[in-house]
Amino acid sequence: MRRAAGALLGAASAVAIVGVASPGCVGALSLDGYRDAVDELCRCDEQLAFLADCEGVLSARLGGVSATTRSAWLAFFAERCSDDCTSAYACYAQPGTCSTVGCTVAEDCCGFATGATCQLGECQGG
Repeated sequence: MRRAAGALLGAASAVAIVGVASPGCVGALSLDGYRDAVDELCRCDEQLAFLADCEGVLSARLGGVSATTRSAWLAFFAERCSDDCTSAYACYAQPGTCSTVGCTVAEDCCGFATGATCQLGECQGG
């Protein structure tokens, strides 16, 4: 319980720092953690149409990674994700939100842009 609370506090601190440092879509971030960033990213459904349950999938993935990975993802989101969704897939393709294991399509996989594929429900290569 103490470890989970520490991880949540670490994520909230990272969001607070990122939210203060960067304007734009990150301004919507709150101390609730990464969920507001996920909500913002999932509004870009044209680029992320392959995710049947975008918010559920990304929240679960970010919830399951280390605080360091989550902080790095939030920093990338703050620096490069725009309100007009032009960078939505690039934001998704970062460690923490893209998949390193299971997939339904190649776009699910980390490394898709460099050749990763989805074979029999598993990410390969990239």
